[in-house]
Amino acid sequence: MVDASPIAPEEQAFILSTSPPGPAQRRLALALVAIILAACLLIAGPLAGVRTTPSTAFVPAYATAMFVNDSITAILLFVQFRILRSRAILVLASGYSFSALILIPWILAFP
Repeated sequence: MVDASPIAPEEQAFILSTSPPGPAQRRLALALVAIILAACLLIAGPLAGVRTTPSTAFVPAYATAMFVNDSITAILLFVQFRILRSRAILVLASGYSFSALILIPWILAFP
């Protein structure tokens, strides 16, 4: 009789965050970081002395964007925790959740 069980059990599902990077992936990541850093320094360097006019809408827009980004990241990490049951991911998700929620009193107290 032929065994019809799957090759890999469901407990060993492929999850990208648990697989280690290979040497080619490490080199690619290092090259991308170096290119982005060099581009930022070359672009921002000549603009160091430029003064702009103050904008009253910058802080609320910044806080809103940070709240949305931190909330989405926290939700995704909580879902990842539910799949993997890793305590480290739970701590990260809680930190992002705290960061999103602490923005509310910060924006209310900002002058």
